[in-house]
Order: sequence, then structure tokens, then C-alpha cells
Amino acid sequence: MLYNIDSLRRLERRPFEEYKRRHERFLREPRERLICDYYHLYTGGKIDLKNPRSYNEKLQWLKLNWKDELATRYTNKLDVKQIILSEIPGLSIIPTLATYDTADAIDFDALPNEFVMKATHGSGFNLFINNKSLMDVDRVKSVFKRILNVNYGSVKLEWNYFNITPKIIVEPLYLSSGNAPVDYKFYCFHGEVKFVEILNACDWHYNHEPIEMIVDKNFNRLNFSYSFNNELSAPLSPKFKKMVEIAERISKPFPHVRVDLCSFSDKVFWGECTFFPSAGYGSFTPREKDIEIGSYLNLLKV
Repeated sequence: MLYNIDSLRRLERRPFEEYKRRHERFLREPRERLICDYYHLYTGGKIDLKNPRSYNEKLQWLKLNWKDELATRYTNKLDVKQIILSEIPGLSIIPTLATYDTADAIDFDALPNEFVMKATHGSGFNLFINNKSLMDVDRVKSVFKRILNVNYGSVKLEWNYFNITPKIIVEPLYLSSGNAPVDYKFYCFHGEVKFVEILNACDWHYNHEPIEMIVDKNFNRLNFSYSFNNELSAPLSPKFKKMVEIAERISKPFPHVRVDLCSFSDKVFWGECTFFPSAGYGSFTPREKDIEIGSYLNLLKV
């Protein structure tokens, strides 16, 4: 995995100026126009918001027409932990070691030698430290000051990020000396798992393009790809059935959500809930799968 200065460089390369420009556009332009423009930018296609059929089109429709405060609470990386702990028995949560409102408030002396630092209000703002003595404190503070000023919801119009107070949280760094656990991403529609994307988590942190394995809820392999090559081979986890049950329980209040879980140390750990996977710009191979997956989401029930 990428740690210390390499992990910090990855954060520093985030397009902060583009985030700022996107927010300025959000403040002055109609949201429907932005959804159409960004959809064309990322997919090359033209969206039909009046009669959406594909999965990606329906995710854009949800951005415009569906609002649920509970989705915001499940998106908040700090608040969701208490919800999960109180409502989902049998699911483990990675504990929070510290919480900070500002970058200057971070007490590095009080932190362990190994940790993960995250922002509560966005995606991918994670710093992995496995040797605190190698950390550049001033650069860490500088990049997290920029992160806390990002209005992430306006970047790709994912409204569930809008009302999250930006904070910094610190968690333990698990498995720092070995491979990260396999990620299981359960795509749930109206409370039912329809397919599962399985990824090797450490690929992300090595800057490798991940490969995936896609299965149904009974672990039958499915012959399509979503954003990555379907070339991974993973054994059936003894916790897979339990993870399906947990994902469906978490997803029940929502028309659609991707529930990320992993299993290690004989426990199932919650990862996150994603309401707009790939922000609704992911690519399917074959392309016809975009329509089939879209049929799982009934907008009349929203």
C-alpha cells in the first residue's frame, strides 16, 4: 500500500481548483443543466431525464428528484458509525481514535505510530500513515485545510454530501504489514442485493488499476464488467451469506445503495454506503448491461 509521503502526495494531487470551479458553477447554474452537462462530459452520451432507462441515467434522476436526510447521515463517515452500531447486530465498526474540526487542531503527539486520517464529508480524502516519524506535519495540515474547504456535493452533484459538517477523523491502520482485505460491494435495489462487485482493496493504494469479480447474491459469477476488468478470482468467503443479509438490512430504507463490507479476523466490518456509485458515470461491458441493471431500480417506488 501507499503510505506516508506517497499517500500524502496522492492527496496533494487532488484537483482542488477544479472542485472550486465546480462549486461556483453550482451556485449560479440550474442543477438540471449541470447534470446534463456532466453526464455528457463523463460518458459522452446525452441523458433523457424525462424517461431514464439505464442505471446511470436513473442515478442522475435520483440526484435531481430524490432527497432523504437519512442518506446524508449514512454518508457522514462519523455519524454513520453510531447508526450501524445501534441498528445492525453482528457488524463490526473500525473505531474512531480522534476527531478534529480543523487541521490546526490535530494533535499528532496523541496519535499512534500507525493510523488512517479521513475527511467526513467527501470521498477518497484518506491519508495512510504507517510510520509517524516519516510524516511531514506541515504538509499534512496544509492539505487537510484544503480538503475541509471542499464542497464535495457540488463536484458531481451528489446532494447527500451537502449537509455534512467537514471534520477530520482518525482510525487505526489495520493490516499495515500485509495485504488489505478483499472489498465486497453489494449493489442493493429496493432492499435486495442484485449483484456484488469484489475487488482487491490493496490495488487502489498501489495506484494499480483494480480487477474485479462480479457475482450474484448466491456467489454465482456474472459475465459482465463495471468500470474494471472482470478477471479477479476470489474464493467464497465463509461470511458471504452473512454479508448479504447485513447489506440487505442496511439497504431497506433506500431505493438504491451500494453497501461496502469486508471480512477479516473472523468478523464482518462495515466500510461505507454509496448512494451514487461512480457518481452515475460508470461503464458497463457489454454496454447493454447498463439498461438491464437500470431495470432493477423502479423510480415509481421512489
